[in-house]
Amino acid sequence: MKASAKIDPSSLAVTPLTPERWDDLVALFGPERGGLGGCWCQWYRLLRPDFEALDRDGRRQRFEKLVQEGPPPGVLAYDGDRPVGWCAVSPRAAQPRLDKGRVSKRVGDQDYDHIWVITCLFVDRPWRRKGLMRPLIDGAVKLARDQGARHVEAYPMIPSPKTGDADLFVGKLNAFLSCGFRQIAKPLPKRAVVRRAV
Repeated sequence: MKASAKIDPSSLAVTPLTPERWDDLVALFGPERGGLGGCWCQWYRLLRPDFEALDRDGRRQRFEKLVQEGPPPGVLAYDGDRPVGWCAVSPRAAQPRLDKGRVSKRVGDQDYDHIWVITCLFVDRPWRRKGLMRPLIDGAVKLARDQGARHVEAYPMIPSPKTGDADLFVGKLNAFLSCGFRQIAKPLPKRAVVRRAV
């Protein structure tokens, strides 16, 4: 199936990643590839030594276990019956590496016990640059709210014409702003911190 010039909203569905949808995520990521760099969405969930101690298959198994145990760690987007996008969202407390990063360090005196964080957006190559990021972000916010989050935070890229697709796994600033987030910090020239009350 070829991607259309623009995603048809009537055929697009965004739904939490539950155990019965695991095979769809594997198909989207590529069984051998595992998303970008074989991360399997474990980069922020593990401190560097623990992340590096696992090979790609170990990270995949760890992620599958998280999906099986719940709650859903993110949302999948479908164009018809084909999985075309992924957005990871979970409590900040479940992602210890965030406190170690220059971009993702805590801002202000916010109650971080109730903040969920969007850490990754992955869109299948034929569907990139077709407006899929916004519905993925909206779906992630809904999932976080349904699970008791009070705020959702993210650390998107402020892209330039030279920004590659791989750099956009954290999302684009404009996409988050259009979904009701507000910028609260700019820790690096090309990175922002955004937050939305839910």
